[in-house]
Amino acid sequence: MAQVIAGILEGLEPFCSNSVRPCAWPLAANLPLYQRPQIVAAKSDVANYGAFGFQDTDWTRVGFTR
Repeated sequence: MAQVIAGILEGLEPFCSNSVRPCAWPLAANLPLYQRPQIVAAKSDVANYGAFGFQDTDWTRVGFTR
């Protein structure tokens, strides 16, 4: 993985200065490579709420059942 990141950073070399390059290493560790399992607890009368994964929560669709 370090070789892949190094290759990407070498490709960005004309656009980056040496002061920007060290800042890229902490960010590279936060790239999501796979979806992790997510466990969410909610009351039984809540609808459309749960583990959303990579998608954003559409709060207009979350609500309560009758």
